[in-house]
Amino acid sequence: MKVGRTSFGALVVSLALSLSAAARAGEPGPPVEQPEVEPYDDEQAPPVEVPQPVPPPVQPPAAQGPAPEVGFGYAGMIAISDDVQLAISQVSSDFMGQSTKRTQIQLRPALDFFVLPNFSVGGQLVIGYTSVDPGNGQSASQTELGASARIGYTFALGTSTSIWPRVSFGYQRPAGDGPVVPGNSQYNLTFEVYVPIVVQPVQHFFIGAGPVVSTQVVSKMNDVDAPKTTTIGVLSTLGGCFRAM
Repeated sequence: MKVGRTSFGALVVSLALSLSAAARAGEPGPPVEQPEVEPYDDEQAPPVEVPQPVPPPVQPPAAQGPAPEVGFGYAGMIAISDDVQLAISQVSSDFMGQSTKRTQIQLRPALDFFVLPNFSVGGQLVIGYTSVDPGNGQSASQTELGASARIGYTFALGTSTSIWPRVSFGYQRPAGDGPVVPGNSQYNLTFEVYVPIVVQPVQHFFIGAGPVVSTQVVSKMNDVDAPKTTTIGVLSTLGGCFRAM
């Protein structure tokens, strides 16, 4: 009987220790500090940081290139050419009562500048050789030097074909053993119309040909009026073109 009471007491002590440990486990711990929250009005939304707009990068102005090279006769084009003339004319006049046959060959290096689209101004040299047969069996020949100023305007006939009429006014001075004899001086002021058709087979190169009419508005020999002549012929043109610098 003594042993049973001892076992019961130990059981009571063990139960009491268990209840004490459970009670200590259920007690609240020390308070935890909470971060302070700034109060705000319920009707007003909290402030939101708006990012500042970033300006677009500044682009440098694009460099403007030269006007496109379109067709023949664009503004700024320079044309360097040589007109070759072969003309055979029959001149009838009251000078010494004779009818004269004249064969003429000329080289005409020229430079034209298109100051506006299709509109050109230019200058030309004249280097010529003329054979004269007055009909009495005494033929003669003479050389000719001169210069002229001219203007022109182009009209496109296609992508590579244009018509380029030009009018010019020039000064020529013949010299030789033909109508001009030693000791005499002669000069002519000439008005001319030339209407070539110009073709560009490749860029910067052109060829052309067309009729030409040339008439002397003034013809002087030793400061005395000499017979004026009008020549109708054909000129061929060969040249190159490029944009002015």
